[in-house]
Amino acid sequence: MAHSATATVALGMPPRTLLALFSAEENRQIKAVHADLAPLNSDIVALEEIRDYDHAALAVKPLPGFKVDVCSSFPPREGQNEAQQVAITSRLQPLSAWSELWKPSGALVPPRGFSFAAYQVAPRQLLLVYALHLKSNRGEIHEDMRIREESIQQLVAHMKAMNTAYGKLGTLSWIVGGDFNTAPDEPRFASEKTLASIRADGFRWAWEGIPFNSRITVPGDLRYPAASFDHIFYRGATLVKAWVAAILKL
Repeated sequence: MAHSATATVALGMPPRTLLALFSAEENRQIKAVHADLAPLNSDIVALEEIRDYDHAALAVKPLPGFKVDVCSSFPPREGQNEAQQVAITSRLQPLSAWSELWKPSGALVPPRGFSFAAYQVAPRQLLLVYALHLKSNRGEIHEDMRIREESIQQLVAHMKAMNTAYGKLGTLSWIVGGDFNTAPDEPRFASEKTLASIRADGFRWAWEGIPFNSRITVPGDLRYPAASFDHIFYRGATLVKAWVAAILKL
């Protein structure tokens, strides 16, 4: 993501598989991540399905001036040994950065949460960035959708609080990106309000007008069809370009 004082952004998204660093063939995975991130020429890179802070730092090690501004420490789900973290890395100096778990709401217990960072990109020009990872589709579909909707309601509430906290410092631009595990144009999610809730809050979808085959972030395999579950939404900014980085075979 590149920006100027007018908060013009260009968004490049590596395929999700290149953001996950697991023990099997880890060195090969790391090389793939490095090769995929370098051409983006970004100021900020958000990582999803990352193992921990150290692996987030390793992922951006070849990028000049980059460091990890925040990496979550979500607990593993029941029956899992490791959790999937989300991180925000950059070559900028954040005003603040932290992560939060989604909160339980009655019987709904959303997994994971989000990472957040605030940057001053110019005098009285702030950029607020969220990286998140929503509930997968491995459970009952209607329950999965309700859990994702609950997470987004909590995110919208948090953004309203951040608008109050940071709005006094200047003009705000916003970026929300990550693994949403849903898509606005997939029939099975037609009744889901997760992405509609973000758009109703004034955010624009970076993939707007881009054909499905040009925004696949989860390549298909023998078990699952190709999907476009990874999204970026923005507000108070001008989008120059959005694209999926070339997929390298791991």
